[in-house]
Amino acid sequence: MIPVPKGRFLAPAHPPSRLAISARTRALGRLLLALSLLLGGSGAFQANPAPPAAGKKSPTRSVVLITVEGLRPDYLSCYGKGRGKPTPRIDELAPESLVFEQPVSPSVSSLPALATVFTGKTPFEHQVWDDMYRNRLGEKEITLAEQLKAKGYRTGAFLGTSRAAPGRGFDQGFEMYQDGYVRAPTGKWSLALRPSQAVMSGVRSWMEGISGEPFFLWVHFVDPTVPGPGTPDQVATDLEKAYVERLGQLDVQVGALLDLLKQRKDYESLTIVLTADHGFGLGEHGESRAGVFLYEGTLRVPLILRAPASGLEKGTRVAGLSGLIDLYPTLAHLLGLPPARGLSGRDLLGPAPGAPSSYHATALFGRETFGWEGREALSQGKWRLILGKQTELYDVSSDPGEARNLGSSLPDEVSRLRAALQSLRGGASIPAAHFQVGPVPAEPAGKQLKLLGMTPPTLEKALARSLPNPDQFRDSLVLLEEMALRWEVFGSKVFAKIQEPLLKADPQALFTLVGLGAINITAGEEGLKKARDLLRTAQEIYPLESEVYHQLGHLAMAEQKKGEASQKTQPQQKTESDPKKKTVAKAPPGKLEKLMCMRGTEDEHARI
Repeated sequence: MIPVPKGRFLAPAHPPSRLAISARTRALGRLLLALSLLLGGSGAFQANPAPPAAGKKSPTRSVVLITVEGLRPDYLSCYGKGRGKPTPRIDELAPESLVFEQPVSPSVSSLPALATVFTGKTPFEHQVWDDMYRNRLGEKEITLAEQLKAKGYRTGAFLGTSRAAPGRGFDQGFEMYQDGYVRAPTGKWSLALRPSQAVMSGVRSWMEGISGEPFFLWVHFVDPTVPGPGTPDQVATDLEKAYVERLGQLDVQVGALLDLLKQRKDYESLTIVLTADHGFGLGEHGESRAGVFLYEGTLRVPLILRAPASGLEKGTRVAGLSGLIDLYPTLAHLLGLPPARGLSGRDLLGPAPGAPSSYHATALFGRETFGWEGREALSQGKWRLILGKQTELYDVSSDPGEARNLGSSLPDEVSRLRAALQSLRGGASIPAAHFQVGPVPAEPAGKQLKLLGMTPPTLEKALARSLPNPDQFRDSLVLLEEMALRWEVFGSKVFAKIQEPLLKADPQALFTLVGLGAINITAGEEGLKKARDLLRTAQEIYPLESEVYHQLGHLAMAEQKKGEASQKTQPQQKTESDPKKKTVAKAPPGKLEKLMCMRGTEDEHARI
């Protein structure tokens, strides 16, 4: 955090608030998807803008950062790939900007990528690894927004998703921060998603209060990732058609934003960036969204940088490999920010590096949601090395579809890239899955588990299980990935009509066992039996997963109520005690659920 300088007004002129939208817009918004990211760059620039003359203050320039969740460059017509429909409004930026051809993201999940954009650090440094509620950007991190606010900039952020909700650290430095989240009457958290029209409504209102002051505006859209039409028991099937249609809607709203900016007197000097947090799977390698694999479709992002102050020729295209981690140092150079320590990226407008730059990436969504093995990758020049159960090596320049794995035929190249990957790690390691690190239940809870016929968990047991290879679930990814999204937005009720297909897709998936267990607790006597079996299976496979015990607590309460109701309906019969008969220990009434509920309420987790 950057402390507010003495004498500055602490209360923002425009206090943070939730954007009020109509019921119809809110209903549409709930159908939308998750957060987005920021930029990347490329490294073939030779030009290096001259520093300002001694004693001359660098001019203050406003900056607009547009990030889009899941935006693929090959579906933008300005990238010349010929896929989808024309995107004329986004294309307007390209002739007056620098277009980077090969930026890659540090993660195929939104929050880690966004954290890298705002700090210039890798996930090993900022420690945001996935989109789960356990991840937050620490207050010790100094963000781009904080740097600019300290220089006197007005700062506003308008997001189409609540994935980066206030309290998760991404609001640091913003005087106005809107993500569309409205707390439910039940107190339960769910993912809020808003269409770009609703996001732009907030942008317009805020911009009306910005006159001649320099400003930093972050706009995050999620439209392209919204699934197409489906039913409660049938997911959308035409992935590409829905993606292209949503992209058309996005293009219109990006155009509306550009029109709004062109009305300003400072437009000619305005720095504008358009990028994405990660790409999006449209069936390649079986992936229908993003988060499980690390192939070109989900790892590559667009990066369009309108930088009048750079002095570089407009419309320049940069073919070299770059990364989102390079965006922070590049913007810091353009905006005259003081050099920050510990940045892992490079200034894309500076001299080209002497050696090929390397970029690390992770895919942990499949691990944290389904309980599968995570993946990590290294991109360097034309090569991409992917590490998992199987080592994969691709020459992306000649094989952009990554169909020919060269891992076994080029062992020396694999060894060289592995060494480069270890160097990027700097001795750090990717943390274990959340369900493998605890906390271990307290001793009283362990005793209650024994009474229920379950084995008390240990850290050794949690770490002993080998996580399954996600490759074996490629045929089921369309179903599993979309249902995981619906679960975040609508809760466990979405599982009601699709239980058997989910169990068939992967009977041991974490979110399936917990989600189906939760909805069956209230489904009568048969439901209780099914919930018991599902949750005991989950406890055996994921012994340190707190949500399992949270739902076991609900199950215990439901069974206790059922037992009490049954006793009230049966006539009381006196029985003589047998002194020879052993007494079986029972859990004290009313205590079991307290011992089992080791997780806080949903609302507590929504507040992080």
